[in-house]
Amino acid sequence: MHTDLIKATFTNLLFVIGVILLIVGFAQGTNTAVKSIAFEKYPLRAYDETRCETEFMYPTYPADAASEKDIRVEQEQKEKRLQSCLKSIENQRTTKQVEDAVGSFTLFISGSVLVFIFKGFIFAKKTN
Repeated sequence: MHTDLIKATFTNLLFVIGVILLIVGFAQGTNTAVKSIAFEKYPLRAYDETRCETEFMYPTYPADAASEKDIRVEQEQKEKRLQSCLKSIENQRTTKQVEDAVGSFTLFISGSVLVFIFKGFIFAKKTN
């Protein structure tokens, strides 16, 4: 008697977990798809989006700059670092999009598997 109760509780719990994973995976997948379609570039967190602009916004000149040549060299180095920063943001954007898609797909599939497996146990007809 107790083993049947434990089996039923465990089966129902795994079925509910499967339904929750299915819903969360579907919601995250929809969110990822909408972000991919609606925006020209896949959005990142606000800090990540503006990291390069805030870091390289204000002109800085070396304190020991003796000539305009030193200032120009510093500006060229700054421009190279800015381009490198922008490239890293694009790589981060692509990585986040792939991670979001994979996470959504994984949650959806794992929830589907749990629901499919334990649906048979829950809705099975008992023959006595």
